[in-house]
Amino acid sequence: MSNQDFQKTTKRYKSYAKTATDSQGASGGIGTLWNKIKWDLISENSTYWWVRTDFKNKTTKEEFIVFNIYARNHYRDKAHSWNSINSELQTCQNRNKILGGDLNLIRNIEEKIGGKYLVDPSRYALEEIIETHKLIDIPPCNGKFTWSNKRAGTHNIKERLDRILIHEGIAASFSSIKSKLVHATASDHKPVVLILDRIGNLNPIPFKYNKAWDSKEDFHKIIKESWDMEIFGSPHYVCESKLKSARSAIKK
Repeated sequence: MSNQDFQKTTKRYKSYAKTATDSQGASGGIGTLWNKIKWDLISENSTYWWVRTDFKNKTTKEEFIVFNIYARNHYRDKAHSWNSINSELQTCQNRNKILGGDLNLIRNIEEKIGGKYLVDPSRYALEEIIETHKLIDIPPCNGKFTWSNKRAGTHNIKERLDRILIHEGIAASFSSIKSKLVHATASDHKPVVLILDRIGNLNPIPFKYNKAWDSKEDFHKIIKESWDMEIFGSPHYVCESKLKSARSAIKK
């Protein structure tokens, strides 16, 4: 879809503003919409591979940086896309970063069913970006695979090509963070929605160890299970998340 087609298609959404890039050959362009009643656009930037939009929430005054990404399928093109994104991320002072879109790769074999599993060389560039910029991969809560070739039987292939990554600072600011898949009809991709909820006072509460917990039944088992949880992110975020999990389990 070209920029012009995108503008026509979204014209019905009166309360929304939008920006888009033109399509390149058979590949579509990239389009971003936002509710202009709730969000002010601070700035925008775009390349062949991504659209960056910086927003300020009109109510909370919080600022967010959103990257809408479309990594083309060719290996060389994909490598250029991650180099470009990495360079742009280095210019971001605000930690409230959200990256999402069709990344056209899977991170591990569990993200694919059917077909032959091949390690995409671009995966290592993505993993480095996630680690360097302290990003967290938010898996969908209602499914895993975002793309399907829509073939039947043994020829069917499903993969998690689309995903949302957020900075760990966002995880510390919201009480509930999840992503959900939206049912797709004509497209072979399922859209992914990010949901951020903030409930109550999020000021940090100091954690104090209570010696009485030593006598609690299965205390050591509770701690071990909390610490063995698989959590993705920077070492600091992983440690903090496991401490929170252990505290919640102990107090039940």
